[in-house]
Amino acid sequence: MNWYAVQTQPNRENLALAHLERQGFDVWLPHIERIIRHARQVKSVRRPLFPGYLFINLDLETTRWRTINGTVGVKNIVSCGHAPSVVESEFITALKARENLDGFVDTGYHNMKPGQEVEILSGPMAGQIGKLLSLDAGNRVTVLHQM
Repeated sequence: MNWYAVQTQPNRENLALAHLERQGFDVWLPHIERIIRHARQVKSVRRPLFPGYLFINLDLETTRWRTINGTVGVKNIVSCGHAPSVVESEFITALKARENLDGFVDTGYHNMKPGQEVEILSGPMAGQIGKLLSLDAGNRVTVLHQM
């Protein structure tokens, strides 16, 4: 069995999760804790780590996986061509290892400060060292590096 990404309809991650679980699928929706400040109030809210996506564990040989695309809240299963694209199990294992008892994934971003040196670990710029310029509320980073 492998993990696959499922794209959900906008802001329908929990609805898609509930319907997929009701159909008997092994589904995981990683969450982060977000602090919201509004009108002199501060509250903690639960938000998806990857807005618009969740993960599903399937055996494509024995599962009628095309039914996933017709599930309430689901836009489609992420595919390359006619077959769903596998998400590396190491990625899912690493994310699940960072999940605390409250069900939140610790992203580690709260320890990062502007001006700090960071290394890009994957992608076309893997191995590059840069300086963290900013980190916004959506956990998006801006990194300055020299080529």
